[in-house]
Amino acid sequence: QQQQQQQSAKEKKEREEEEEGKAKADKATLAASLAAAQTKEQLEEGREEKQRETIAALESKVKGLEEARQQQQQQQQQQQQSAKEKKEREEEEEGKAKADKATLAASLAAAQTKEQLEEGREEKQRETIAALESKVKGLEEARQQQQQQ
Repeated sequence: QQQQQQQSAKEKKEREEEEEGKAKADKATLAASLAAAQTKEQLEEGREEKQRETIAALESKVKGLEEARQQQQQQQQQQQQSAKEKKEREEEEEGKAKADKATLAASLAAAQTKEQLEEGREEKQRETIAALESKVKGLEEARQQQQQQ
């Protein structure tokens, strides 16, 4: 009976030690699983943070490019408007010069019909007409060059 009790106590102790070993192993496995899960979560958080930073950088770059494109369009519109206004001024000056030339030509024709017209006055008008014709020609050439550009 004493041997049986000793044997029973021995077996009980072995079972307890075995269960304690299993419990320690389970605890270690759980700790390792928890550590691995935490590491994985930290990696995912790091990856997500990196992605957020990349997205923010790309959005900033897109915004900068859009602003630059907008400025370029505004500059182009301003240049086109300036060129249009310059062309309109040149056409207006050219029209005035042509009108002046026609007026002078009519004046000259009327003056030539008068016998008492002084010769010096006629010469002066011819010089004025030549100067105006030269000015008109210069303006026309400038306009043609402008249109070719």
